[in-house]
This record gives sequence, structure tokens and C-alpha cells, in this order.
Amino acid sequence: MKNDLVSIIVPVYNTGKYIRECLDNLVNQTYKNIEVILVDDGSTDDSSAICDEYCEKDKRFKVFHRTNHGLALTRNFGVTKTSGEYIMFCDSDDYYDVTMVEKMHDVISKNNVDIARCTLNSDLVKDDMSDLCGKVLTIDLDLISRFLVRNKNIGCYVYLLIMKKEFIRDIEATLSYLEDTYFTVNLFLNAKTCYFIDEKLYTYRPNPTSVTKEPKNALRNIDSALKCYKLLDDILKENGIDDKDFYIDKNTLLVELVFYKLNLISKEYFYNNIDKIYETLSNDYLVYIFKNSDSKKLFLQAKIVKFFVNHKMYKLIFKFIWFKDFVKKLIRK
Repeated sequence: MKNDLVSIIVPVYNTGKYIRECLDNLVNQTYKNIEVILVDDGSTDDSSAICDEYCEKDKRFKVFHRTNHGLALTRNFGVTKTSGEYIMFCDSDDYYDVTMVEKMHDVISKNNVDIARCTLNSDLVKDDMSDLCGKVLTIDLDLISRFLVRNKNIGCYVYLLIMKKEFIRDIEATLSYLEDTYFTVNLFLNAKTCYFIDEKLYTYRPNPTSVTKEPKNALRNIDSALKCYKLLDDILKENGIDDKDFYIDKNTLLVELVFYKLNLISKEYFYNNIDKIYETLSNDYLVYIFKNSDSKKLFLQAKIVKFFVNHKMYKLIFKFIWFKDFVKKLIRK
């Protein structure tokens, strides 16, 4: 087996409760020729000290302490500090199986592909790619669409990938949500071949207090999602992808995502930020997405919200959502 250097980038931000398990599993990887790039993004807990501790014990580990920049810039910075031909990512509150680097390197090097991907060890996340596994795949529209449409969707999880460094492009720094979607689709558009293995090598730790679930961040996440998809539209078209059905299916998935985020907005937040909410809902790209989605593929509640958006009946969106939630609570009692 070739002994290529594999660089693993670990963004770190206030994960002191979990980071030791993450780093211990990197120390104990069966594939030894690794470098671990820890990028401490302004942690205020003991994460920074733990990073320093591991760097002192293992010379394969390097840490860079920075003021808080957010996930996109942290990952971009980490890539600039790597020396390996192959790049991997790991979130500091998750962890690799101890054989993950060995198996991923074996797959990408033996099959001489640009990207390889495993699957997720999680009962909460659906990641349907069994039909793609065990063969060299040429990257085309059908494969790209699996990341962006609902049918047999593959999650855009950068930490499941090993990739040749030459195909990496920066994540858009202004994205605060769906950074992984932007990175993954852009990566696959730049590469030519990939290989999928149906092995659960990465353990994802769900975070019930994630900022993406906070009502105050719902609007920001919608704005970031719209920006992400608009940027991807431009990139996809630059790559000659102009299939109308594909864009309609992609828009339909985004409508469902926006619907989910709107459900997080409370009455109090709505009435305190009504102008900002109306501004987002009247965004030209959001209007375009809703008009050019497939109502037949939307579940009933999303269809109703689509109707309200298309007719600029913004207040009714939230009255409907709050009524729906009220009925659910009554049923549970």
C-alpha cells in the first residue's frame, strides 16, 4: 500500500466536552502517515488548551489559534496549512472509526479516483447511496443531482470524504449555513471520478442545542441557503448543466428547507422583526424558487406555504404555522 501523507482538518470551537474522543481516535488511526490540522476558531472553553496538549504529545498534530471567523473561513484556512496530497475533514464533536483513514486512503489510491466517500454512523440521518457503492463512477448530472434533489438524496457531509487536494475550491466565506452543500457540489463539479463505500466509518454526534435550530437564526439561515443555491445555480450553468427538470427538483428541495426554517420563527420574534422577515420572503430568488418548484412533490403543508408566498400573503404563512403547531399540541395532550 502507498504511504501518502493524508491531511485531516479539524475545525474547533467550544467542544471541550467531546474533543478528546475525537482526537484520541485520530491518534490511534491504523494509517499512521497523517497530519492533523487543528484550527481553533476562538474557543472560550478548554478546547484551546486540549489542542495544545495533543500537539505536545504527537508531532503529527499542529494547532492554529485564531479569533472567531466561522466554519467556512476556518475550513478554508485549514486547507492552506496542509501538506498532504489527500485531504479529509473531521468535526471536533464527532469522531472517526480508527480504521477510517486507512480504508478511505486505500479506496481512493487503489481505484485512482479524485474523491472517495463512506457513510455515516447515525440512526437519525438518512444517507441513501447503496446503489452507487463498489464501483468507479464518472461524475455527471445524475450524480450531482443526488446531492440536490429529494429522491435517494445523498447528504452533503464533507467529513465523509477523502479528496485530492487539487480539486478543492474555497467555501464561500459569507455562508453561515449550507457550507457543506456548497463545498460538496463545487468539489464534485471540479473532479472527474469518485468511489463510494457502504461502510459507517464516521460517527456523527447530534447537537440538540445547535444554533441552526434557534428561532433567532432561522432568518439568517434562510438568507444563507438562498445565497448558497443561487451561487450553485451560477456554477452549475457555467458547467453546462441546464436541465429544466433538475432545477425544478432542486428548487423543490429548497422550498421544503425554507418551510422547515419558517416553522422555527416564534410569534415574539415575528412581531419584533416583521420588516426583516417580509424582506426575506420577498427576495427575488426566493420568489423564483417557490414559483419554479413542483407542487406535486411537496407535502401538503409546504404546498400551502408556497401558495401564500406566491400571493405575497406573508402574515398568513405564520398564522397557518402557529395554528398547525397549536393543533399538534392539543393532539398530544
